[in-house]
Parts: sequence; structure tokens; C-alpha cells
Amino acid sequence: ATVGASRSRAAAIRTSVPLMSLSGGIIASLTCICIEARQIECQSSGKPNSMWINPAYAQTATPAAGSGANAFLQFAPLVFIFIIFYFLMIRPQQQRMKAHKAMIDAVKKGDTVVTGGGIVGKVTRVMDGEVEIEIAPTVKIKVVKGTLSDVRLPVGAAANDTTK
Repeated sequence: ATVGASRSRAAAIRTSVPLMSLSGGIIASLTCICIEARQIECQSSGKPNSMWINPAYAQTATPAAGSGANAFLQFAPLVFIFIIFYFLMIRPQQQRMKAHKAMIDAVKKGDTVVTGGGIVGKVTRVMDGEVEIEIAPTVKIKVVKGTLSDVRLPVGAAANDTTK
């Protein structure tokens, strides 16, 4: 009697609610069924109160015979990815840093250098952590060696250079 009563009550609770679309004001009708009637029905039959979710029960897992090998196989792709990253990204960057440090340490008077800010000049004096650069005939600046980005090789005179 209670199941039949709850079903007829569910039919009586059914309503129509208008929703407005965001795109153009198109009105659609959406039929809403009150979940309360479904919950009453479930309580009388002893089933869980959810309409869409079935109960999931945990099962005890039996340990596999070769679980050590299985754990290694699950961990192996991560090791493989790290090795790829090392050889494609980390190691080349370390080599570039090593070559750049050697280039900066080898700076001497008369070299043409480029700073990190893009200033090009000729080295007039080298100190421990700094370099004095002449960027114009009477303009000299001091920069930290670490800010040097490139040491240019001496290039011959330009074809249209007439100064001697």
C-alpha cells in the first residue's frame, strides 16, 4: 500500500519549470521529478537512498605471486621518462652552462663582448668579478662578468671602412 501511495504521490509532485537559455532568450521546458518520492520508495524496500549510484563493496585483494616484479613494471615508465629528460634537456643545458662559464672566464683585454642588456663594447680591463667595457671612444662602463652573454671573435675590417 505504501509503495503504491508513493508512486501516485510522485506523479502528483511532477512539475514543469521554465528555463531561460543564455544564448538568445529561448525558453525551454524542463520536467522536474521530485526525488522525495523516490526516497520514500527506497526506504520502504530497504535499498540505498540514491537513484543513480549503485552500492560498491570493497573486496579483499589476494597478493600476487610476483608482486615485486609487478611493482618494478609500474615504476619502470617513470624511470624511462626521467632518463629521456636527462639526455634531451638536463645534460645539454649543463654542457651549455659549462661552455658559457669557460667563455666568460677566458675574457681578456681587447675582446669584443655583448652584455645581457645588448650593449656591445671592447674590453679595456679585466678584474676578478668585473669587466670594464668601452662602448664609445670616451665612454667606459663596468659590468659584472656574469652579465656577459657573448664574446665575439675579432672580425676583419668592413669593406666600406675607410678609417685606419
